[in-house]
Amino acid sequence: ILDLVSGALIRRQAMGNHSGKNQKAGEDAAVVSETTSTEDGKQSKKQIKRGKRKSINLEETWKIFDEDPEVVNDEKIEKVADELVEKGGIPGACCGIVVMDKESLSTTIRLGCAGNRQADVRKNFVQEGDKWHLGSCTKAVTATIAARFIAEGAYGFTWETTISQTLGKKLKGVHRGYHNCSLLNLMTHTSGIDAHPGTHIWTTAWGMTELHPSVQRHKYATAILSQKPTQAIGQYLYSNSNYAVLGCILEVVSGHSFDELVMSLIAKPLGCVQTSMN
Repeated sequence: ILDLVSGALIRRQAMGNHSGKNQKAGEDAAVVSETTSTEDGKQSKKQIKRGKRKSINLEETWKIFDEDPEVVNDEKIEKVADELVEKGGIPGACCGIVVMDKESLSTTIRLGCAGNRQADVRKNFVQEGDKWHLGSCTKAVTATIAARFIAEGAYGFTWETTISQTLGKKLKGVHRGYHNCSLLNLMTHTSGIDAHPGTHIWTTAWGMTELHPSVQRHKYATAILSQKPTQAIGQYLYSNSNYAVLGCILEVVSGHSFDELVMSLIAKPLGCVQTSMN
């Protein structure tokens, strides 16, 4: 269960720090190097000065989340959404808080929306019933599924179950350095998997749009595990690929796609009836 009020306070603090004294409003401009190819095949780099960045200070906006949730009404939430769109330079926003009655355990959701669904389409306004893509939640969801399997003893899973035991006969070319890598190693970023495995691996996986997502995941995991570990198992190195491999393991062992596992083990028990995988 997410404490949205606490989450808002954390974000408010982060936004306040973002607009600190070292950044001057309207004066910073991003300078990037872009590689271009000429007709004779030679590559050259040129610097491009992009538009000025606006310093965003939403300190005052977020102060409403310091108030008692009982007195934060829809109008105040909508003001937050309005300022996010206006000051943040984004097409649209939807903000909300969940207030739970401690006695009845019933919940009230207060929402506020502002802006448009698309940057280049005007008067296509954001609505409260719209679905939104959720980012940076895959690790929590994947780890929860794995932890459920472990807690229930499903498929013989333990924290010490290894890649060799789960993928050894399913994926070809797994580097021997990963044979004793455990589920716990994957979940705690101590597997030795490279944090930056190479652009070609990502682009190859993403380019196989004609394949089922599970097949894409398996091919990506195969490419990752065929590489030599960058460091010894047990040493910390944050890498998104740990959870790509973990998701592959969950699919291979259970016989269900990652999408099916998310819907049946996470979304359905939580009553997320409008949740879908894309």
